[in-house]
Parts: sequence; C-alpha cells; structure tokens
Amino acid sequence: MATTEEFKNGGSTSYSFSIEYLKASDIKVEIDGSPLTYTTNTNPSSGQYKVVSTTVTLGAAAAAGSGNVHIFRETDLDTSAAVFAAGSSIRAADLNACHDMVRLASQEQHQLQRTPDIKDQAVTSAKIKDGTIVDADISGSAAIAQSKIATGALPSGITVNSANIVNGSIVNDDISNSAAIAGSKILPNFGSQNIVTTGTVDGRNVSADGTKLDGIEAGATADQTNAEIKTAYEANANTNEFSDAEQTKLAGIETAATADQTAAEIKTLIQSDKLELSEIDTTSLDSRYFTETELTNGALDGRYYTETEAEAKFLRQDSTETIASGVTWSGTDSKVATTAAIDARIIDLLEDVGGFVPLANETSFPTANPDINNGAGTVVSVKAVSTNLTPSSGTVTIANGAGTGNTVTITGVTGVIPQGFGMILETTSTLHTYAFHRLQAKATEVSTVASNITNVINCGANLSDIENFADLYQIATSAPTTRADGTSLTVGDLWFDSSSNQVMMVYDGSAGDGFSPITPSQATITAINSVSGHVTFTEDLGSIADAVNTGSGNNSINTVGANIAAVNTVASDLNETVSEIETVAGAISNVNTVGNAIANVNSVGSNISNVNAAASNASNINAAVSNATNINSAVSNASNINTVAASIADVNRYASEYVIQSGSPSSPSGGDLWYNSTSNTLNYYTGSSWVGIAPGISGVINDPNPALANHLDCNDKNLTEVATVSGNNLQIDFGTL
Repeated sequence: MATTEEFKNGGSTSYSFSIEYLKASDIKVEIDGSPLTYTTNTNPSSGQYKVVSTTVTLGAAAAAGSGNVHIFRETDLDTSAAVFAAGSSIRAADLNACHDMVRLASQEQHQLQRTPDIKDQAVTSAKIKDGTIVDADISGSAAIAQSKIATGALPSGITVNSANIVNGSIVNDDISNSAAIAGSKILPNFGSQNIVTTGTVDGRNVSADGTKLDGIEAGATADQTNAEIKTAYEANANTNEFSDAEQTKLAGIETAATADQTAAEIKTLIQSDKLELSEIDTTSLDSRYFTETELTNGALDGRYYTETEAEAKFLRQDSTETIASGVTWSGTDSKVATTAAIDARIIDLLEDVGGFVPLANETSFPTANPDINNGAGTVVSVKAVSTNLTPSSGTVTIANGAGTGNTVTITGVTGVIPQGFGMILETTSTLHTYAFHRLQAKATEVSTVASNITNVINCGANLSDIENFADLYQIATSAPTTRADGTSLTVGDLWFDSSSNQVMMVYDGSAGDGFSPITPSQATITAINSVSGHVTFTEDLGSIADAVNTGSGNNSINTVGANIAAVNTVASDLNETVSEIETVAGAISNVNTVGNAIANVNSVGSNISNVNAAASNASNINAAVSNATNINSAVSNASNINTVAASIADVNRYASEYVIQSGSPSSPSGGDLWYNSTSNTLNYYTGSSWVGIAPGISGVINDPNPALANHLDCNDKNLTEVATVSGNNLQIDFGTL
C-alpha cells in the first residue's frame, strides 16, 4: 500500500520521509496535532517548515515525544494539473499529471478509510446515539468520578462498605422499623441470653407468642446473611435470578433486540445510522486517535467509509458525485470520473481536432480515411521518411503509400522533405490525399543544436558583424550601386568582379563606378614579376656602335630607348603616393571583423543545416519531449536562434563563401574567400585559381602608376618593352667596351 503519512519522534529539526507527492506544498506537518506553515524560504522561522526532495526541515526543533511529529500528504485538488483546450495537443505528460493527482488523492482517501485516523475528543456526547454505549464499552478499571453519578437512591446491586460510612453518622432514623438486627450486633451482646424487659418486645407480649417460636424448625438461625439466604434459595429448582449487573445489561437492551444477529446484520444497522459530517463539533477534537475497537463500535463519522461504502458512494453510476461513461462531462472538483468516462472524454477532445494518427514512415498510411467522419481535420504524424520526397508543383506522390496499389498524395509541400525528417499532415475529404502542415526536425539534429548552442549564441552575439560582412562584400559581374541591404555604398566595401576580369575591387569613391582593383590582374602580376626579375642586369654589350646602331647583344640601348615609354609608365606607377594595397589596409577593420568572429562563423557554417532545421521547426522542438533537456537549452537561447534564423540567408552565404583552413577549399566558386591558416594570408578565387589579396611582392604598389619601394633586381633577366627610360641619375654600366 502506498504511504501517505509517517510519524516521527520529536527532538529534531530535520526528518526524511518516503511519501510520493506532486508539489512540495502537498506535504503537511503537525506536531502534537498542531499544524505548521509551509514555506519556500531557505531558513524557515519557528512554526514553519520547508520541503526539499524527501526531507522536511523545521524552523524550530520539535518537542521530544514518541511519534508526535506527523508528516502526511494532502494533494491539492483545487488546482487542476492540466487544462485541455479544444484543438490543442494532448500530451502524455498532462494526462499522467491528471492521473497522478487523482491517484494520490485516492490513496489518501483509501488510507483514511483503513487507518484509525480520528483524534482524541473527536466525538462528543451529542454525536453519540443514546442507548448505544453498553457495559463492554466501559473499562473495568475506569474510575468514574462521583460528580459524574446522578443523585438519588443507589441501585439494589450496590454494596456500601463500612469504610464508606462515616463513623457516628448513622442515627435512629437511618434504621428501618422492620430491620432485624441480630443480638450479636448490639452492645451488650445478648447472645443466647434471655431478654428481660419490663415492657413488650416488638410491641407484643412474648409469652403470648411463644407457641409461634415453638413452631420454628430445628437449626433455624436468625443471623443468615443475604448471600447465605440467596444460596439457600437458589439451591431449589426454578429459583435462579439475574445478578444486578445482568439486570442492568437487560435494562439497556432495546425493544425487539435479538441475540442471533450476524456480523453482517450488525454492520448494516451501523451503516444505516452513520454519523454525518454536520454532526461533528469540530471544536471538540482533542488530538486523540480512536482505537481499532472504538472504530469498530461505530465511532467513525460520515467522512470515513469502509471499502464497500466507498465503492458504493464513489463508484455508483449516477451523476451526483461520479462522472460515468455516457454522463455529460462536467469540469468540477466535486466529482470523480470513471476510467470509461476519462476514455470517452479524451475521445471527445480528440474528435474536436479530428483525432490523431501516428505513422512510422511514408509507406504506412491506412487504407481507409483515418478521420472518423471520413472528412478533413485529423492530424497524421509521420515519424520519419525513409527517402527524400521531392514535390512537383507543391505535390508529393507516394506509390503504394497506403498498401499495394494505393498512391498517397500530399499537397501544399513547399520544399523537399529530407530523409529522416518527420512531418505533420491533415486528412482531407479525398481518400489517400493529405494536406501538408509542417516539417518536424530530427531529434538528433535538435540535440546537435543544443550541443553547439555556444556557437549559436556566439553567432547571435556577433550577428551584426556577420550581417555587416554580407552587406559590404558582394559578388557580381558588374559593379554594385548599393550595399546588399539596399543602403549606400561606403568606402572600403568589397566587390568581386566575377566577369572575365576576375578582380577583387574596393569602393573608394573614385571616378566611374567608384571601385578600384585591390590587386592587379594575373596578367599584370606576371608582367610585374617579369620586370622585377630583369631590371638589374649587367652584360658585355660589345662595341658602342654595335650597341647603339645594330642593337646586337642583349638589352641594347636602342632597345631600351625604343621602349622608354613603358619604363616611364613603370616608374610612374611605382612612384604613386596611394596604392591599392593601402586601400585594402584602409578597409582592414572590416576584414579583421570577419577574422575575429571567424570561429563563430565557422561554427555556424559547419552546423548550418541544424540551425536551419531549428529555425524552421521551432514548434516541433517544443514538442520533442524525449529531448527535453536539449530543447530547454535551445529554448533558453531562443532569441539568439531566432536572430540567426532571421538572417539565415546571410549566414548561409557567409558560410559557403568564406573558409578558414590550412589547405585550399575544394569546389570553390569565383569570388570565394579563403584564409590560409598556415601562411596567414587572405586569398580569393578567380574562377580558375586562388590569388592572394596581398601578394608577396615587397614594395610594389598596385595602381596605374606603380613605384618601386626599393632597388629593382632583374635577376639576370631581360628587360623588355621598356620604351623610354627617363629620370635623374640614370646610370648604365656598359662593362668593358
């Protein structure tokens, strides 16, 4: 049997217990019959108590006593454990909570029916039916106070001992005129002496009555006691009589009482005249519990029933105190519903929303319309599809979805239903045709989101940086006129020219479209590399005439002179004050912003499918009871998840267009960015190869007029297409002429 109460010995402030309960406040504490007040305070005051798990802590130690600390459960029935609304989901947790409330309350009621639980002074004289207390109900050792005995003559069976008579208190009036006092009881003791008197004896002349005395039998005595006389009398046949005690018992027997009543007949009589609750004077309770004998003899009031009475009262098939199957449901705390009534009520609620049908997969649909009215509205939950379901014009068709030859049609599908995902559908009036409601996330993916919630939070915390990067970096075949969010371009914004030019551009407000290349094209880089490898070169040019007139020998002066314009162009470019590299440096804060938040961006990128699933299936997450811990973690960070979801397009783009790793990414697209974590360089993809945004050409400035920051060493290479060489201090070492 379930435990609903425990008794502990006083003298402590802390007591453990093993009573099941729903709410901590349902656990009650009494000390010597006086209730304490429940509190949630960490340190309860005197007269208070708190409940933590299976331990009760008192504000002050209970007075020492045996079993005087009463810990018991009173389940709160005033507040419903769950409220069901039409059209809402019926969760097992809510049904279990309602069932547990009824179960625990029933345990408490059953315990009261089986356990002597009426306290001392619970029943007063006014509540006891007259004539029901018999001799057996009074203890043989009971010391009844004289004040409780009515005045008047004593019953004939009462014996007054000499000790109870006050000496000298018997006077002549106390002796009956008919009293036959033995001579031995008189002083002087007459004994066998002759009585001599001058008068009469007993008013008569003894001499005249002597014949009468002669007629007394031999051996007759005048000093027989009442007991002796009674014994002599009862020795004769048919002379037995009841004792005074027996006569008292007979006097207390009601009219028509019989001695052959069975226990069942006695029980029926007692049950027919139970004490009602209103008959109990609640102010007269004295904290004492009735004994089993007292309970058996009818001391229980109307609140406590035998098992038979309880079943008759609470399980009777009417609507007074019970809701039975077929009886109109009434939401009230004054009635107890039968299990059949609960089943019927659940069915009614489900019918309000059309019902609920769980399916294992997309090929487990029933052959008949699961709606009870063969109409629309029944909720159908598919646990997980075994393959990707791709819609055509918003419709998915599943061959043999409801058994062989039955094609299932799902309408209103907005996208591919991925393998392993669940879905919620609704029935229609057309057999085997269902309306798509929503997609359900996989529990594993919900767990993944929860396990990576730190990254999601970081992404949310750095969302402005992510959104900013998505706004300031664009990939297009032509120069953008606004940012991605529609706002005006700002100096430092990036644009990758995905046309055949394949150049990374930065917005600097220059003439034209306002963009300038960050780096030279690959062809320009090749040309610059050629220049850098051929400027410094010494060779025997032979005779001056050969060098000037014939151009024989490498790097002839005529050749240089013919191409001096190209040399001037290189010199002019190298002398430019502001370079494209410096332009990149001016926008480096934006690059740094991305770099500083790159861990969060990577986390979002690597878990982007989970983030998308979480954002599009928030309602399913709330319903994933088996993953309550993970869901609670996700819900507590719902604002961050929602923030990421609101900008998921930017997150997806960023994750696919920017990668940080040691090796080059596979399958890149033109304009993608790659930060080489080994060489610590930022690269962009031209469509055919990765090119460093800041290439390792020390001192070369990429602009229309590049300038050398140091000596240009041609490294024993030819200098071609130089055109005119101009400038001060041009020195040519002709070697040996």
